[in-house]
Amino acid sequence: MSRHDRTGKLQTLVRLLSYREALAKRRFAQRQEAVDGAQSKADELGGLAREYRARLSDTGEAGMRAGDLQLWRRFNQSLEEVVEMQSLQVERLRAELEQAQSECLAALVRRRGGERLGENQRRRDDDRSRRRERVATSDRVAHRDHET
Repeated sequence: MSRHDRTGKLQTLVRLLSYREALAKRRFAQRQEAVDGAQSKADELGGLAREYRARLSDTGEAGMRAGDLQLWRRFNQSLEEVVEMQSLQVERLRAELEQAQSECLAALVRRRGGERLGENQRRRDDDRSRRRERVATSDRVAHRDHET
């Protein structure tokens, strides 16, 4: 395989690895946004649940009717379930974020490996070229010496 063919193939490989790295970074950023949004929603719901719990204890002490108190407690229980579901969603998204981070790191390592491979190949090709030039120069000198 010629030097040009190897160089072209290695450049194509590095471009592909760079593309995959950029894709992994975009996925990571999307997962981070999803986690941030879900966490914000969880915080908001948690604050709302705390506020309603406080109202229930304040109102309950003030003398709420039994039927209204029961409805209020059911509402608070439902709200707590929603808070729990949102917390589970945040945990799931965090796991996806960790996976995306691992994929991003792996893509970075592969791209850098491809770049090193290309650099090593260029050095080997340059060394070969220099050796050929030295041999050619030695042959010319030997041929001149032989003619004189």
